[in-house]
Amino acid sequence: MAKMGKWMTPEEEARQKFIMRERDRERKRIKRMNPEYRQMERERDRFRKQTPRPSLMTPEEEARHKFIMRERDRERKRIKRLNPEYRRMERERDRFRKKARRANVAFFQYIFLNYI
Repeated sequence: MAKMGKWMTPEEEARQKFIMRERDRERKRIKRMNPEYRQMERERDRFRKQTPRPSLMTPEEEARHKFIMRERDRERKRIKRLNPEYRRMERERDRFRKKARRANVAFFQYIFLNYI
């Protein structure tokens, strides 16, 4: 890639690409903060969900594809669970959820007993 009369080294090119990518991400983030843009996005998503798309696959191919994708997801999850760091995070999350559930139950019992 040429840069003002001289060629960029691969490192400079990679750095430039990274900078441009970060700049684009920042622009998108700022755009998403705009309430009108978010509203427009929601409407677009709702329309997309409502519009059925014709499948180019036969029902058998579609079923086979779904099966393959499900198997792939299972395999990904299995590999993820083999990672000890991920298992530790999962245990922490479950512990937190259990505490939150207990707190919710206690809170609703308190409200039920005192206000009803």
